[in-house]
This record gives sequence, C-alpha cells and structure tokens, in this order.
Amino acid sequence: MMRKKILFSYYSMDIGGSTTSLLSLMNNLNPEKYDMYLILYRNTGALLPYIPKHVTVLKPAVKEKNVWQNIKKMCRILFSSTLYKGLFYQIKHKEKKYPVTLFSEMQAKYLSRKINMKFDVAIGGMEGWSDKYIAYRVDADIKMAWFHSLFSKISETPKLERDWIERITYIVNISKACEYDFLNCLPQYSEKCIIIKNMLSQQLVSERADEIIQDKEYEEWKKYKGFKVITVARLDPAKALYRVIKCAIILKEKKYDFKWMIIGDGGEKETLQQMVIENNLEQHVLLVGAKMNPYPFMKESKVFCLTSHYEGTPVTVKESMMLGVIPVVTRYKSVTDQIDNRRTGIVVENEDTTVADALCELYNCEELQNEIRNQLINMIFDEKATIHCVDEILKNK
Repeated sequence: MMRKKILFSYYSMDIGGSTTSLLSLMNNLNPEKYDMYLILYRNTGALLPYIPKHVTVLKPAVKEKNVWQNIKKMCRILFSSTLYKGLFYQIKHKEKKYPVTLFSEMQAKYLSRKINMKFDVAIGGMEGWSDKYIAYRVDADIKMAWFHSLFSKISETPKLERDWIERITYIVNISKACEYDFLNCLPQYSEKCIIIKNMLSQQLVSERADEIIQDKEYEEWKKYKGFKVITVARLDPAKALYRVIKCAIILKEKKYDFKWMIIGDGGEKETLQQMVIENNLEQHVLLVGAKMNPYPFMKESKVFCLTSHYEGTPVTVKESMMLGVIPVVTRYKSVTDQIDNRRTGIVVENEDTTVADALCELYNCEELQNEIRNQLINMIFDEKATIHCVDEILKNK
C-alpha cells in the first residue's frame, strides 16, 4: 500500500496556540502511513526546532528574487484582478476601508512559489495566507482549510472570500460555535463544512512544561509564594487585556497578596504598560513579553485567566487544564465545549470586571481551588478523534 502525501502550510513557527496544535497534529499522525511535508511562508519562528523529524520542511514559499523580478512581481499585483476586486468593493461601499483579507490573497497568489509536487491532501493550518496558499498554489486531491477563530471576526467581507473557498474541499471549523458563525456568513458552503477539534498533545505540553529554562523572571515567579495568575495571549484589542488592569486594581484594593503575569507581545504593549504605571501596579502586573516556552511559567501558576471579548476555541485554555492550572475565562461561544463551569474551571460573563469576582472567590476559598484542580489532574484528554477524522478523510479519498 502506497504511503499518502500530506502537505501542511503555515505562515511561520511563531509561538501561539494554533502553532502548538499544528505540531501536535504532525506528531500524532502515523509516519508509517503518511509522508508529511511542511511549507512555511518564511522558515522562521521560535518553534522551528519542535517540528517532528519525520516531517520534511520545504524551502520557504516566499519568492526571494532580484530587483528586476521584484518589479515584475509588483506589476503582476498592480494589474491583478484581486487588487481591482478590492478597489471596486471600496468604491461601492464608500464607508469601508480596502478589504484586508485581499492582502493575504495577493500574498498567496503573487508572492508565493508553486510547489512542483502532487499531494493526496493539503492542509492549511490557519486562516489567511496558509489556507489561501493551498487554494491557489498547491496541487492536491483534497484541500482542507482550517479556521481557528470566528469567521465573522477574521473577515469583514465574506463575499470576497468566495473565490478561494470554491477551490477548497473542506472548511474545517474547530467547534460547533465556529461552524455556526461561518455558515451565518456563507451558508452556501454548508456541504464543505466539517468540525475537527484542535489537536493538542498532552505529552508535548507536559514535556515542555518540565523543560529546564534559564530565565530570571521564571526563577522569581517560581519563588513567589502568593496568589499567581497568568495570562498567555497576543497583546491585541480582541484579548481585552485592559480588563487585567481593572481587575488588578480591585484585588490590590482588597490588599490581596497576588501577582498577575502577562506573557505575550503585540500592539497593545505600550498602552498596557502605561496603565500599569498610572495605577501603581508595577509590583502586581508583570508584562514580560513573549517567551519561547511559556509552559513552565503556566505550571507554576494557580490560575490561568482569559479576558477576551471573543474567542474561537482557545488552545491556551486546554493547555492550562492539562497542567492542572485553573482556567478563569470570560464567556465565549464555545466555552461549554471546553469548561464545565465550577467543576473544571470558572466561566464569568463577558464584562470588564467579572473576572475579579472569580479570582476573589478562589483567593478566599482554598477548598474550591483544590476541588477544581483535582478534577483537572484526573481529566483524560483523548485526541484520537482528531486523528481519526483526518485518517477517514484520507481513507475515503
């Protein structure tokens, strides 16, 4: 029986939940059944060393050419139908900006090289370039585009997405809530939709959490004996991290012995730092930037907190649960798929200071802490369903 060829496309191996999910999927597919390949737009990112050895990493998709070839490339974009599709949309909807989604389409169609290989299946690991690249530049019998977030939040112009979606075999959403949101935008593609939950290897998470790291901030975090709350997230508006400051003010006013660490980088960093200083929270809220391995920090924490306005099915919540760290999250559409409220975590209403109430309760009730932590420690995270879905798709090819 011939081994089938799978291509994964992904932008870069930067730290993030979807990257961890991709690594887990590549680690758990049987290398005796499949020849696996990975193409990145750029072969960069802190998690490059974690790519499994049985996966062949191809040359990057971005075409690094000389000046003349770059001029030709820009001319192709200037005279492309994609560019004018966006301009016509902007003229028709005068109040709208140029559709951001078309930039990743141009990047996939005109700035990325085609692979001279045929694959049984090509999997776009994330919305944006990864999915559009397999639509336009890859020859495969089956093409699977993966959405890790709510489609309505990542595309303000669903009608302009139809061209590349027509070229895709399956639209993979990671939860029922995400699929419902997608079909609310583009109901005509219901037959393409399937649900495959995010793959996450408990073994991989545990191994990385036990790695020895040389980091002064980690040593200080480990030594601190107070109430430790951690948030691992991009510092962007969707994560609503200003809520951390508002909640920290409440905890400080109650004179609680706590520290709240935020791991991550992004455009909101300066604003958050300024809020920390203005509210004299330097001893309580720690903005430490991105960490190559955040898991040891998570493992040393009592609570993992997510304050987002909205989420798809956040991988970091599952990671915290695997490490026995209590998740406290604002309500998002798929939250009941992940957390059994007050049993395996705490879910609060999606408002600015509701997280503070849950943290106060946990701070004052060690019994509740222990009950939830014991549930998490005894949970079994079975990822076989995800592998089975991919196997079945390939089997029925």
